[in-house]
Order: sequence, then structure tokens, then C-alpha cells
Amino acid sequence: MMLSHNYIVPTMTGDFYFSKPPLYNWIIIFFFKVCGSYQEYVPRLATVLFSFIFTYLIYYFNRFRIKDQKYVILIAFMFLTCGRMIFYDSFLGLIDIFFSMVTYAMILLAYQYAERDRYNAMYAVIYTLSLIGFMLKGLPTLHFLLFTILVIHYIFGEWRRLYSMAHLASLSAMIALIFLYFLVYDQYMDATKTIAPIVDQAARRTILKFGLKDMIHHIVSYPIENLYHFFPWSILGFLVFRKDIVNVLRKDRYITYVTLCFLSNYLIYWVSPEVYPRYILMLIPLAFTVWIYLYQYEIGHNNLRMQLISILFKIIAFVIPFIILYSITNPGLKYASHYQIKLGLLVVALLATAFIYIKDQANRPMLFVIYILILRIGMNTLIFPARAATGDDEVYKREATRIAQSYGPLKLYGQTKLNQITAYYITSNTHHITSRTGDLTQSEYFIIDSTYRMDFIKIDSFPDASFCGTRWIIKGNK
Repeated sequence: MMLSHNYIVPTMTGDFYFSKPPLYNWIIIFFFKVCGSYQEYVPRLATVLFSFIFTYLIYYFNRFRIKDQKYVILIAFMFLTCGRMIFYDSFLGLIDIFFSMVTYAMILLAYQYAERDRYNAMYAVIYTLSLIGFMLKGLPTLHFLLFTILVIHYIFGEWRRLYSMAHLASLSAMIALIFLYFLVYDQYMDATKTIAPIVDQAARRTILKFGLKDMIHHIVSYPIENLYHFFPWSILGFLVFRKDIVNVLRKDRYITYVTLCFLSNYLIYWVSPEVYPRYILMLIPLAFTVWIYLYQYEIGHNNLRMQLISILFKIIAFVIPFIILYSITNPGLKYASHYQIKLGLLVVALLATAFIYIKDQANRPMLFVIYILILRIGMNTLIFPARAATGDDEVYKREATRIAQSYGPLKLYGQTKLNQITAYYITSNTHHITSRTGDLTQSEYFIIDSTYRMDFIKIDSFPDASFCGTRWIIKGNK
């Protein structure tokens, strides 16, 4: 978009692209311009910033709902330090953190306004945030909006407000602004061509594509997968296994609302094969809020649930340092300077925190947050240097950069495809769009698929990212 100066119609290697509307593209462009760089840290900087804002919002929305503030802080830090966030999504330059933050804010603000009987403001806010969500990811935002509206009116019993002028005006304004964007889009390209990609993005991982067998397999495996991805705090989910769970959740209207919003939206992904954990990041703080509510409810009860959770956290605290110590034989550690000292300090710090965790029962949850943050420091100092030196993505990056610097502006010949990772590094180094053409006179050098069945003389080759095979460089006739 920056090279074409067209900020309305997204393209990928010059080809039409509309799997998602371009709002997050605009945000990343803003960060690129402010930082004056196209390096990886720029979109990752946006992710880190939004991760911290999201964490604060979790604290902000719960600070008056839960009396003991240490548990409010804990819920926020549980989200930041769950496995999927702290060891993966929080340092990738993806759209999902920001989209999840906007969606979470919509769900919680709906309750905040409805509780104060400010329905006019509520409709304006949730439809504004839904508009932002649509411009980020398209149709997926609509089911979050729908279930939020249904649950909020069920909780407060104000169904008649759905027919109010305030609601209809806010809904109409959202639709009109979306229509306005596509009207502007249509000035550059036929807007009807955007319908199929947007619908495909919303339906491609559902039963509509995968069938009943895959859906049943997913229904069985999905909760187990999430237990892993949001570990260790997912262990607290065992607290829901009690006979009177419905009555306990109904005792607090806010908890009832949070629970219903979580379950109704989670169900969509539970029956949709091949979904990524990052798709439900906006729902995880809702689940953690419920689990901390149940945790407070159970404190002081030496029942099987609490015993099981306590034992599991203690085992994790003491087993992990020894697993890390065993990894000293891993040849990848040699890429980290003084790795023996760093590994030793990491193990000592983890064991010391584990012993404090055993002794200080009152502060155990927050101590485990500290434990996970120490683990992340260990990852920064020991794992990332190896990834930077030997990771597959680094190989693709180096090769794409070499090709760009060696052959200048390049074009794709014919139907040759190029992975987005490779395309990014070639484009960012040449400052030219690596577009597609069948005319060999349009460029001095071309990229073609190595399986292309024509008599070309190969002058260079490089691996394309993510199992896309090998690409050749051939001479053009320019």
C-alpha cells in the first residue's frame, strides 16, 4: 500500500487481496512511518503495545467487580503470562491482539453501560467497536456483536430496547459507514469481488468446509488443546467441576454475564475445525475472571479440586528447572554467549521462586506469575539467539534479502506464487512491488517456480518459505 500509494485496495505481490479489510494495515503503516523503518520490530512493537493496553483493560473492567484488588491484578497478569501469550502471540506482528482487545472492550463496555441504564450510549459504543472490528477482520466480529446484544438483554431483561430509535440508529450508522468504505473501494476496483474472500475467511474453518467427521474430532480435542495453549492457568478450569456450578455462577450477575458471553462465543470455535488459539484471545480473560471468582469461593476448602490444583502447580514449579537443566546438552544453546552461566542462573532463580511459592501460601498465584516471567527472560537469553541463527524463517529471510540485493527490482513470471514471508523481504529490500507478469520485457530479472515447464536458463535459486519449494531467478529481456 505504501509503495502503490493506494491505501484503500490491499494487494499481495500486486494481486488483489481482500481476506480482511485494511484497518490493521493502516495501523502498521502508522508505526512504520513513526519508526522510520520496515524491520520486524515495528509490527512487533505494535503487538507489544496492544498487549500491555489489553492487560490494563482487563484490570480496568474488573477493578470494581472483584473486591480484593490483588485478584483483579492477578486476572490481568494471568492473561499476559498464559502460555499462548507470553511464549508466542505477544511477540508476533499479527492482527489478533488488537482485534481481541477491541472485542473484549466491546463485551465489557456493554455490561458497564447497561448496568447504569445508559442504553443509548451502550448501543453507540458497541456498534462503533464492532465497526472497528469489522474493518480489522471482517465477518467474525459480527457473532461477537450478536451474542453480546443477546446476552446483555437477557441479563437485564430489556428486550424492548432492541426496537428503540437509539439502537436502530446505531445499527444503521455502522452499516452506512461500512457501505461508505466499500463505495470508496468501488472507485478503484469492483467492490463485489470482496464478498467471496470475506465470506471464505469466515467459513473456511467451519463444518461447511470440513464436514461432520472433522467437526466431531475437533469437538473432542479442542478443549484439551486449549488446556495446553493457555497453560498453566488453564489448570484452574478444574474449579468448574462441581455439582452446584450453575447456582454458584448465578449468585453474581456480572459473573453470569461473563460466563454466558464466553460460552456462546466459544461454541462457535468449538464446532469449527482448524481454528487457531489466537482466535479466542478475547475470550480468555472472561474465562480467567470466572475461574478467579470460583477460586475465591473455594479458598479455605480443602476439597479434591483445590488439592489437585495445588499439587499440579507445585509439580510444575519444581519439574521445569530440572527439564531446563537437562537441556544443557542442546547444541543450539551455544549460540547464546556464556550460556552455561545463564542457564545456571535461570535454574537457581526458578528453584528459589518455587521454594518461596511453597512457603508463602497467601501469595502463591502472583508468585507463579513471577515464575513465568523468569521463564520468559530465560527464553529471551537462551532460545532466541539460537532461533536467530538457525531458525527456518531466518534462512528464508537471508536468502530473500540476498536475492533482492543481488538482482534489484524483480517480477513474478506467469502463475508463479511467492510466500508472503519471502515476498515481504524482497519487496522491503527492493522498494518495488514484486508483481506478476507474463511479459519478459517488463523486468531485467524474474522469479519462477522451479517446476515451470519451459526452457529457461537458471542464473540463481533460493528456497521459498513455508513449504513452497524452490524458486529460480531467470534473465528477462528488458
